[in-house]
Formats: sequence, C-alpha cells, structure tokens
Amino acid sequence: NLIIIISQSNTSSDEKSEDVNGKSEYAASMDETVSVSQETRRTYLYIAWMANFASWFTLGILRNLAPKLMLQMGIRERTFGNLMLVNGLSQLLMFLFLGTPYPRRWHYKLSPLLAFQSVGVIAFLGIWGVTNIPIWALAFFAIGTTSGMTYFCSIYYSLHGSADKGNKSGFHEAILGGGALLGPFLGGVLADLLGLKSPYFLCAVVIVISIIAQMYIHQNRHTTLSA
Repeated sequence: NLIIIISQSNTSSDEKSEDVNGKSEYAASMDETVSVSQETRRTYLYIAWMANFASWFTLGILRNLAPKLMLQMGIRERTFGNLMLVNGLSQLLMFLFLGTPYPRRWHYKLSPLLAFQSVGVIAFLGIWGVTNIPIWALAFFAIGTTSGMTYFCSIYYSLHGSADKGNKSGFHEAILGGGALLGPFLGGVLADLLGLKSPYFLCAVVIVISIIAQMYIHQNRHTTLSA
C-alpha cells in the first residue's frame, strides 16, 4: 500500500509539473500575442510569406534541375540522392531546433530570418561557381536550414495571434506552391538560354531581391509607426 501511495504521489507531482509547464508555455505564448501589435504581426506575416516564396522557388530549381546538371557533368545519380538526403536532413534538424524554447527569442525579429537567407545566397553562389561535391554537400545542407527557417516563419506568423488561421495557412501553402512551380519553369528557360548552372545564380538573385524587399517592408513599418 505504501508503494502504491508513493507511486500515486509521484504521478500526481509529475502531472502537476507537466500542467504547470504547459500553462507557463501557454502563458508565454499569450503574453507574446498580447504584446505584439496587429500592425507588427501583419508586417512579419508578409515578410515571412515573401521569404518562403523565394525559398521554395529556389528549392524547386534545386530538386528539378540539379539531376540534369549532374548527368551532364558525369556525376552518378547516387551522388545526387545523397546530396538531397543531406538537404532533407538539415531541414529536419532545423525544424527540430525551431521546436525548442531557444528560438522563441527570434520571434518578431528580422535579423535571424535575414541571416539564414544570406546563408542560402552564399550556398547557391557556391553551387553556381564551384564544381566540388564536398562544397556542394555543405551548400545543400545550408539550403536545407534556409528553407526550414523560412517555412517555419511563414507558418508561425500565419497562425500566431490570427483569428482566421484557416485562410492564412491556405495562403501559406499557396505561396509555397507558387514558388515551387515558378522556380523550375523560369530556371528551365534560363538553363536553355545560358547553360545548366545559370539557374543557381538566379536562385541567389531571387533571394537577394526578396531580402531587399523584406528590409524595405520592415523599414516602412517603422517609418509609418513613427510618423
């Protein structure tokens, strides 16, 4: 009987601890929702959608046009499969990391999103300018972290503090799909005109344009609020 009582006591304390932790996480989320203005939430939503469009535009090119490039270069299909494995693994690890408490300090801050996108720019320039499998493996890994960050930001800002979560999540997926559709189309046209490596330079340019637009939107928000 004593063992049962002790066991029940431990179970009860664990349940209370989990309940307290759950309540504290919910309270933290509610505090963040209350402290962030409607204008700020809308600004970061548009920024994240823009970043996610650019990210999946480039991912579409990477996934659909890279096999032809590697075939032309005499690289085995297995190598491309391994590179895509690296890309998918880095994206998975990024999602796991973003699910931890640490990245909460990045919410409604532009610099972390810009930093990961800048890494993506460097990675695509590396694929465009260098023909080296180890360097490409690092580039594919970096691109996976970039796409993981932009996807997370897009879905987070679509849902956080939103009254119409269904509509916003639908726009999130539509924008993602639009980028994944448009990227291979324009990349394929460019590859026919300028060579099979040219789409990766296009990827870097698209992300840079997206970053500039995001910075403009963010700065315009501050200008509007201070006026």
